[in-house]
Amino acid sequence: MNLLVDPKEQAWLQQLLNALADPKVQAWLQQQNKTEAVAPAPAAESTEEMMSTRVEAVRERIAEMVGAIPGMPAEFDNAGEEHKESGIILDLTRCGPARE
Repeated sequence: MNLLVDPKEQAWLQQLLNALADPKVQAWLQQQNKTEAVAPAPAAESTEEMMSTRVEAVRERIAEMVGAIPGMPAEFDNAGEEHKESGIILDLTRCGPARE
């Protein structure tokens, strides 16, 4: 073995090569490869399933938003009452297109 390697590493590499050449080690490695090949791969989600899941999530979110609409006027009234004194709420009747 004429590798340009440190003598300690060269000895280690030689031991590794000797171990890999051992018929018992080769049989074990072949068994490991067979075992890995037999193990089923996790099922990937199909495009159809992925889209169906996402569409369902969007539908649920829209339903939540539609369900919140009836309570919005009361929420705006509460926000207006809370902030009327602080001057945050402006009189929007004075805003708008210029009037002549």
